[in-house]
Amino acid sequence: MLEPRHEALDPSPAAIDIAALLYPELAALAVEIVDQIREQIPEYAVPLGGASSAPIRNGIEEGLHQLLAHFIIGTPIENRNAEFYRRLGRGEFREGRSLDALQAAYRISARVTWRHFAQAGHKAGVSPRLMYLLADNVFAFTEEMAALSVSAFTELRDLTTSAFEQSRQRLLRLLLTEPAQAVRTRLADLSLTARWPLPDSVACVAISEDYDASRMISPALDADILADLQHPDPCLLIPHAPSPARFHNLRRAFRGVEFALGPTVPLEDAAHSLALARQTLALKSQGVLSDEEHIRSEDHLATMHLLRDDAIMRVLYRRALAPFGELKKEQRDRLCETLLAWISTGGSVMEVAALLRIHPQTVRYRMRRIEEIFPDRLNDPDWRFEMQLALRARQLTLHCRRRKQSQTSGRRRPNTASPRPAR
Repeated sequence: MLEPRHEALDPSPAAIDIAALLYPELAALAVEIVDQIREQIPEYAVPLGGASSAPIRNGIEEGLHQLLAHFIIGTPIENRNAEFYRRLGRGEFREGRSLDALQAAYRISARVTWRHFAQAGHKAGVSPRLMYLLADNVFAFTEEMAALSVSAFTELRDLTTSAFEQSRQRLLRLLLTEPAQAVRTRLADLSLTARWPLPDSVACVAISEDYDASRMISPALDADILADLQHPDPCLLIPHAPSPARFHNLRRAFRGVEFALGPTVPLEDAAHSLALARQTLALKSQGVLSDEEHIRSEDHLATMHLLRDDAIMRVLYRRALAPFGELKKEQRDRLCETLLAWISTGGSVMEVAALLRIHPQTVRYRMRRIEEIFPDRLNDPDWRFEMQLALRARQLTLHCRRRKQSQTSGRRRPNTASPRPAR
């Protein structure tokens, strides 16, 4: 609150005379202020109309009396009047309006008041020095009243926002930790407090732990997204199946930050969506999946399933591919590549040749060699399925290994343009 003006602590007879001149005008002035506010601010046209305007008009008149007391002896706003201005600020928040309209109303009030006072003072022949001091008091007092309203508005907004955000955070945590069968019954009331209707399905987003909420601008997220960006494993929860537009908005909001979008699942399985999203992000960091900054788990479900149990896959890998162990590496790589293509294309020589960009006769030669290694197995569907799993696992492992080697060699490659250090 602004300090009262001390220039008027020892009131002069002239200041008292001005106040006596203006007091009879205050009731009519309050009516004029209300009328001007209704006319110039559409948001207040209905609320300040008819009998409903009486409390506001009475509050304005009390404020005008306080203004003159402030002018004469520097009296601060009394507790009763201060609460009136605070109530105006809280009312704006509860009505869902910003402070723009209320602050415009204060500006209108100050202009109308000063215009009315100036006309009365000019007519009575009041000295310019006293009129300047009165003008200063009008605008300073108005600023003080507005500050009370702004303070009350901000306090209520912060309190409400804090409670609202806390309820949304609690709702997100419970959705990701509660037993599936208890979700809808336990969270019904909390979803109302959080203003987040429980959807039938959701999708979770796992965000890279490199995300640093304290150093980055908060991303612009849709209001219906539940977010937890403060913990070591930041995540989002999106209601319903994310549309392409939603995914695009997420990519734009988290540009420069890796994330994985989990599959859309029933609400009760939200934790599973997040687990798959985190698994996708982990495989991406290992170099197994796409280099893209933002990826979808649903595009890599087969790979994720294949690599889910590393111990089992290693046993399957060794057993299925053991007969290739006697071959040289180059020959083993060519036959594994050909066998995987042959199984994947349903045994079509021409398709394998096109896929591998080799001559069909080369495919036939390699397949005869494979048949020698695995006699009477190529037409066994169970063997083909198991071999396909093993070969795909091998392909993923080699791809991951090559990427790591490439990254390592890139980091270690010397800069030939740099001078050698002196010995």
